[in-house]
Amino acid sequence: MPKRYPDSDQELTAIKDRDREERRAQDERDAEGRRSDRQAQRIPEAVDALRRYPGPLDDRTGDEVWLGRLANLLDALKDAGKLHLLEKLPNRGDARRFTHRSLELLAKGKRQQAVALLEDVGPGKLDAELAQERNADLADDLCRLLGIAIPEPPARHPSVAVNDDRPADAEPSSERKHEILLALLRLRAGAPRCSVSRLRAARKADAEGNAASYNGPIASLVHEGLVQSKKGPGGGIWLTAKGKALAEHLTSSRRE
Repeated sequence: MPKRYPDSDQELTAIKDRDREERRAQDERDAEGRRSDRQAQRIPEAVDALRRYPGPLDDRTGDEVWLGRLANLLDALKDAGKLHLLEKLPNRGDARRFTHRSLELLAKGKRQQAVALLEDVGPGKLDAELAQERNADLADDLCRLLGIAIPEPPARHPSVAVNDDRPADAEPSSERKHEILLALLRLRAGAPRCSVSRLRAARKADAEGNAASYNGPIASLVHEGLVQSKKGPGGGIWLTAKGKALAEHLTSSRRE
């Protein structure tokens, strides 16, 4: 039986209308796919921004910068319908409690209250824990929850010497703490009047590395009484007598 073709303008118009509707529906699906892709990309970008938080390297508060990055993370998770994942973050002590509360305040639009929450955290254990939370722990935990690959730590600069006889169970940040001690010794930062910024110390320790990665080690050194720190204009960090003695010992050991 011969194939029947449309034989009226009305039928041809209906064909065009169906085709137009199909194209419109496909365009909407494509646009939604692009929006979904952008939303999906925003999350790893926001997590990466947390990892790259520079910290108060100029010895001024970095809370505004940190909270801005947390706010971007909240927006990205909200757009993707994944805000509930924040409830699954593991407990990591006091620093994580501060993070949770900061997130709650930001979600309610209370940014200044969140700033006030983080103000006046002086050198000590909490300062060291917050530095670790901001530079590694929070971003790593988010990566695990979101199925994002955790980046490998950057390769050490070839000019950085490491003792081969370092104990296998040594604290992961011990090497970086030693680098800071040696950097401060080379910068002759052994008194308040000779203090240097955290950024300068980090750059002296490793000119090509990630300066923010030294925030935790510096805070730990302050907690251990090896380095002293002063915030605000004219502030900085410098070696204590105990820290200077250890730095000189490290220098002698690396020459042997």
